[in-house]
Amino acid sequence: MSRSSYLDKPFLRSGLAAGFLLLLLTLSQAARAEDSVKASELNAKAIEAYKAQRFIEAIDFWLQAVDFASKEQSVKLHKNIGLALHKLDRLPEAWYHLREYTRLAAGDDEQVKSAIQAIESTLGRTYLKATVVTSPPGATVVLPPGDRMHRIPSPAEWWLSPGIHEIELEKSGYETRKATITVAVGQMNSFAFELQVAEEEGWLSVTGGVTGSKVLVAGRVAGDMPFSASYVAGAYALEVVFPDGQSFKKVVEIKPGTTVTVDVPASLKAPIARPEGSAPPEKSHLWQWLSIGGGAALIGGGAVMMVLSGNASSDAESLIMDPKYDAYRKQTDLSLKEEYESEFNSLNDDFVTYYYTGVACFILGGGAVAAGTIGLLLDSGDEPAPSSASLAPVVGPDMSGLKLDITF
Repeated sequence: MSRSSYLDKPFLRSGLAAGFLLLLLTLSQAARAEDSVKASELNAKAIEAYKAQRFIEAIDFWLQAVDFASKEQSVKLHKNIGLALHKLDRLPEAWYHLREYTRLAAGDDEQVKSAIQAIESTLGRTYLKATVVTSPPGATVVLPPGDRMHRIPSPAEWWLSPGIHEIELEKSGYETRKATITVAVGQMNSFAFELQVAEEEGWLSVTGGVTGSKVLVAGRVAGDMPFSASYVAGAYALEVVFPDGQSFKKVVEIKPGTTVTVDVPASLKAPIARPEGSAPPEKSHLWQWLSIGGGAALIGGGAVMMVLSGNASSDAESLIMDPKYDAYRKQTDLSLKEEYESEFNSLNDDFVTYYYTGVACFILGGGAVAAGTIGLLLDSGDEPAPSSASLAPVVGPDMSGLKLDITF
């Protein structure tokens, strides 16, 4: 008698696919939460270095934090970087980061606006403002000396001294372009560049099916089965026409330097329905899927809590940098004590609440997903199915224990 697995049922396959997508979404949320925590850790190191007057080290930590920061965290990071660079008289870089802060911040910061105006007044004596635009936009404009503070997205504005300057333009999927610009007094000093698409190739391999079937790529006959050929990276419509006229269709995404393999079934005809009563009904697996889905939701909630705890931690750390409380820290204005401690304690309470709630969600969610998964493996119906698991004791002269066999 032939056997069938619960995975053969369309609605269960759909449920499994939905659960897998939910798990991927949860993992991406957890990764974002981890990035937010990483940004907070780097911000804390930067603040410590800044208070020790190691300004270059602090700036480098903040620049690293920008790579992991959420949008809300980036606002404060750009402000911290700009103020630190201003202290070092690195005015073009300070101008850029303070401008980014004002662009990203929701409200107006008059102190920063005044600082930007003062910087522009100073730079205008010896520097000229230059603009670089690219087609398509969004390329990275690399300006000498090429460190992290001289890599800005296009359209880019920067202050340069009059003369010839070398620049480099980078964008994923496009050829890197090097160019020179001449910045001169009395000129617009606006420069436009067009980037060329990088013609990178990947491989398409079509296996299975029926030997001699025709393979069509992008509507054109490309060869017979089995088939393999290289193509410029991009999306293509693939069609395999069987000798009996049946047609298998699929859209494939070919990426540079990789091989996409498409396994075509040997036949496209629908399988003959099993006669009624030929196999016993299989058990319901509702609780397992509910457990997996609920666990994944808890993990997602935990990821959100971790993001909120990271934001609270970042706010508490940034409070230390706030000039408003300099008088309190220097013991010259003790009237701010209650206000300072109240605000700091509130942020700290938020961090503790969100963090431990997130940990609890991760633990409970992970346990629920594990329980549901194990339940699916162990409870596969009244009769043996292609997917099964067995647990048996093992005793030997040199070892003893349990043996877990899982069959797919």
